[in-house]
Amino acid sequence: QLRAAGGTLDESVYARVANHAQVAVAAPVLEVQSSALGGAGQRIALKIVGVDALQIMQVAPALMPQPLEEAGDVRNALFAPDTLFLNPSARAQLGDNTLQLQSGMQLRPVQVAGGVSAGGAPLAVMDIGALQDFFALQGQLSRIDVKLQPGSDVRAVVQSWQLPEGVSAQEPGADTERMSMLSRAYRVNLTVL
Repeated sequence: QLRAAGGTLDESVYARVANHAQVAVAAPVLEVQSSALGGAGQRIALKIVGVDALQIMQVAPALMPQPLEEAGDVRNALFAPDTLFLNPSARAQLGDNTLQLQSGMQLRPVQVAGGVSAGGAPLAVMDIGALQDFFALQGQLSRIDVKLQPGSDVRAVVQSWQLPEGVSAQEPGADTERMSMLSRAYRVNLTVL
Protein backbone atom coordinates (compact mmCIF):
# COMPACT_ATOMS: atom_id res chain seq x y z
CA GLN A 1 0.00 0.00 0.00
CA LEU A 2 1.15 3.51 -0.78
CA ARG A 3 0.01 6.21 1.63
CA ALA A 4 0.77 9.85 2.26
CA ALA A 5 2.00 10.76 5.74
CA GLY A 6 -0.18 13.85 6.09
CA GLY A 7 -3.48 13.13 4.37
CA THR A 8 -4.12 12.40 0.72
CA LEU A 9 -2.02 11.40 -2.27
CA ASP A 10 -2.04 13.28 -5.54
CA GLU A 11 -3.66 11.17 -8.27
CA SER A 12 -0.55 11.60 -10.47
CA VAL A 13 1.28 9.07 -8.24
CA TYR A 14 -1.25 6.43 -9.33
CA ALA A 15 -0.38 6.81 -13.02
CA ARG A 16 3.34 6.43 -12.24
CA VAL A 17 2.75 3.26 -10.21
CA ALA A 18 0.09 1.63 -12.41
CA ASN A 19 2.20 1.91 -15.56
CA HIS A 20 5.27 0.23 -14.03
CA ALA A 21 6.25 -3.06 -15.70
CA GLN A 22 6.50 -4.96 -12.39
CA VAL A 23 3.01 -3.94 -11.21
CA ALA A 24 0.32 -6.57 -11.78
CA VAL A 25 -2.51 -4.51 -10.26
CA ALA A 26 -2.73 -0.99 -8.84
CA ALA A 27 -6.06 -0.04 -7.28
CA PRO A 28 -6.69 3.60 -6.26
CA VAL A 29 -8.72 4.06 -3.07
CA LEU A 30 -10.27 7.16 -1.50
CA GLU A 31 -11.74 6.97 2.00
CA VAL A 32 -14.08 9.58 3.47
CA GLN A 33 -15.64 9.63 6.92
CA SER A 34 -19.18 11.01 6.87
CA SER A 35 -22.61 10.35 8.30
CA ALA A 36 -25.74 9.04 6.66
CA LEU A 37 -29.39 9.69 7.35
CA GLY A 38 -31.68 6.75 6.60
CA GLY A 39 -35.29 6.85 5.50
CA ALA A 40 -36.54 6.38 9.08
CA GLY A 41 -34.52 9.41 10.24
CA GLN A 42 -31.70 7.50 11.93
CA ARG A 43 -28.21 9.04 11.56
CA ILE A 44 -25.10 6.87 11.66
CA ALA A 45 -21.36 7.40 11.17
CA LEU A 46 -20.40 5.92 7.82
CA LYS A 47 -17.01 5.26 6.25
CA ILE A 48 -17.27 5.64 2.47
CA VAL A 49 -14.65 3.97 0.30
CA GLY A 50 -14.19 5.01 -3.31
CA VAL A 51 -12.82 2.21 -5.50
CA ASP A 52 -12.15 1.38 -9.13
CA ALA A 53 -14.49 -1.59 -9.69
CA LEU A 54 -12.27 -2.84 -12.51
CA GLN A 55 -9.26 -3.18 -10.17
CA ILE A 56 -10.58 -3.73 -6.63
CA MET A 57 -11.63 -7.36 -7.15
CA GLN A 58 -8.00 -8.38 -7.52
CA VAL A 59 -6.74 -6.74 -4.32
CA ALA A 60 -9.76 -6.45 -1.98
CA PRO A 61 -12.64 -8.68 -3.16
CA ALA A 62 -14.74 -7.85 -0.07
CA LEU A 63 -15.08 -4.29 -1.43
CA MET A 64 -16.40 -5.42 -4.84
CA PRO A 65 -19.88 -3.93 -5.35
CA GLN A 66 -22.70 -6.43 -5.89
CA PRO A 67 -25.65 -4.62 -7.55
CA LEU A 68 -29.23 -5.38 -6.55
CA GLU A 69 -31.18 -7.24 -9.23
CA GLU A 70 -33.55 -4.32 -9.61
CA ALA A 71 -30.59 -1.95 -10.19
CA GLY A 72 -30.85 -2.77 -13.90
CA ASP A 73 -27.70 -2.56 -16.02
CA VAL A 74 -24.83 -3.70 -13.77
CA ARG A 75 -22.26 -1.47 -15.52
CA ASN A 76 -24.39 1.62 -14.98
CA ALA A 77 -24.97 0.72 -11.34
CA LEU A 78 -21.22 0.34 -10.68
CA PHE A 79 -20.25 3.70 -12.16
CA ALA A 80 -23.36 5.81 -11.60
CA PRO A 81 -22.97 9.09 -9.69
CA ASP A 82 -24.68 9.43 -6.30
CA THR A 83 -24.92 5.63 -6.01
CA LEU A 84 -23.42 3.48 -3.29
CA PHE A 85 -23.18 -0.09 -2.05
CA LEU A 86 -23.56 -0.89 1.67
CA ASN A 87 -21.96 -3.59 3.79
CA PRO A 88 -24.28 -5.75 5.96
CA SER A 89 -23.87 -3.53 9.05
CA ALA A 90 -24.82 -0.36 7.16
CA ARG A 91 -27.72 -2.10 5.37
CA ALA A 92 -29.12 -3.30 8.69
CA GLN A 93 -29.15 0.26 10.02
CA LEU A 94 -30.03 2.21 6.87
CA GLY A 95 -31.97 -0.15 4.61
CA ASP A 96 -31.82 -0.52 0.81
CA ASN A 97 -33.47 2.69 -0.32
CA THR A 98 -32.47 6.27 -0.94
CA LEU A 99 -30.60 7.86 1.93
CA GLN A 100 -28.80 11.13 2.54
CA LEU A 101 -25.07 11.65 3.03
CA GLN A 102 -23.48 14.56 4.86
CA SER A 103 -21.28 16.50 2.42
CA GLY A 104 -19.89 19.61 4.04
CA MET A 105 -22.80 21.41 5.69
CA GLN A 106 -25.54 19.81 3.61
CA LEU A 107 -27.30 16.47 3.29
CA ARG A 108 -27.36 15.13 -0.27
CA PRO A 109 -29.46 12.19 -1.52
CA VAL A 110 -27.80 8.98 -2.76
CA GLN A 111 -29.29 5.75 -4.05
CA VAL A 112 -28.40 2.36 -2.56
CA ALA A 113 -27.73 0.08 -5.55
CA GLY A 114 -26.49 -3.03 -3.76
CA GLY A 115 -24.03 -4.32 -1.24
CA VAL A 116 -20.48 -5.41 -0.48
CA SER A 117 -19.41 -8.37 1.62
CA ALA A 118 -16.97 -6.44 3.85
CA GLY A 119 -17.77 -6.93 7.52
CA GLY A 120 -17.21 -4.65 10.46
CA ALA A 121 -18.54 -1.17 11.15
CA PRO A 122 -21.00 0.53 8.76
CA LEU A 123 -19.28 1.01 5.41
CA ALA A 124 -20.32 2.13 1.94
CA VAL A 125 -18.51 1.73 -1.38
CA MET A 126 -18.81 4.14 -4.32
CA ASP A 127 -17.08 4.50 -7.66
CA ILE A 128 -13.93 6.49 -6.93
CA GLY A 129 -14.71 9.18 -9.53
CA ALA A 130 -18.24 9.58 -8.19
CA LEU A 131 -16.91 9.89 -4.63
CA GLN A 132 -14.34 12.50 -5.68
CA ASP A 133 -17.11 14.52 -7.34
CA PHE A 134 -19.58 14.08 -4.47
CA PHE A 135 -17.14 15.37 -1.82
CA ALA A 136 -15.20 17.78 -4.12
CA LEU A 137 -11.97 15.79 -3.74
CA GLN A 138 -10.94 15.68 -7.40
CA GLY A 139 -7.42 14.38 -7.95
CA GLN A 140 -7.01 13.03 -4.40
CA LEU A 141 -6.49 9.46 -3.15
CA SER A 142 -6.17 7.99 0.34
CA ARG A 143 -4.00 5.11 -0.75
CA ILE A 144 -3.01 2.90 -3.65
CA ASP A 145 -3.23 -0.87 -3.16
CA VAL A 146 -0.55 -2.55 -5.25
CA LYS A 147 0.06 -6.16 -6.20
CA LEU A 148 3.44 -6.79 -7.86
CA GLN A 149 4.31 -9.41 -10.47
CA PRO A 150 5.50 -12.69 -8.87
CA GLY A 151 9.23 -12.65 -8.15
CA SER A 152 9.51 -8.85 -8.09
CA ASP A 153 12.08 -7.23 -5.80
CA VAL A 154 9.79 -5.02 -3.69
CA ARG A 155 12.53 -2.59 -2.60
CA ALA A 156 13.86 -2.10 -6.12
CA VAL A 157 10.38 -1.51 -7.53
CA VAL A 158 9.45 1.00 -4.80
CA GLN A 159 12.72 2.88 -5.34
CA SER A 160 12.13 3.01 -9.10
CA TRP A 161 8.78 4.79 -8.53
CA GLN A 162 10.64 7.81 -7.07
CA LEU A 163 7.76 8.57 -4.74
CA PRO A 164 7.20 12.18 -3.64
CA GLU A 165 8.25 13.30 -0.17
CA GLY A 166 5.84 12.04 2.50
CA VAL A 167 4.56 9.05 0.49
CA SER A 168 5.50 5.67 1.91
CA ALA A 169 5.10 2.05 0.88
CA GLN A 170 4.05 -0.48 3.50
CA GLU A 171 2.77 -4.01 3.68
CA PRO A 172 -1.04 -4.30 4.01
CA GLY A 173 -2.02 -4.58 7.65
CA ALA A 174 1.10 -2.73 8.91
CA ASP A 175 -1.14 -0.11 10.59
CA THR A 176 -3.17 -2.83 12.30
CA GLU A 177 0.00 -4.55 13.50
CA ARG A 178 1.43 -1.26 14.83
CA MET A 179 -1.79 -0.52 16.75
CA SER A 180 -1.81 -4.07 18.09
CA MET A 181 1.73 -3.63 19.41
CA LEU A 182 0.79 -0.32 21.05
CA SER A 183 -2.22 -1.95 22.66
CA ARG A 184 -0.08 -4.86 23.86
CA ALA A 185 2.48 -2.45 25.37
CA TYR A 186 -0.32 -0.58 27.14
CA ARG A 187 -1.70 -3.84 28.59
CA VAL A 188 1.80 -4.87 29.79
CA ASN A 189 2.24 -1.49 31.48
CA LEU A 190 -1.12 -1.85 33.21
CA THR A 191 -0.19 -5.33 34.39
CA VAL A 192 3.14 -4.08 35.76
CA LEU A 193 1.38 -1.23 37.58
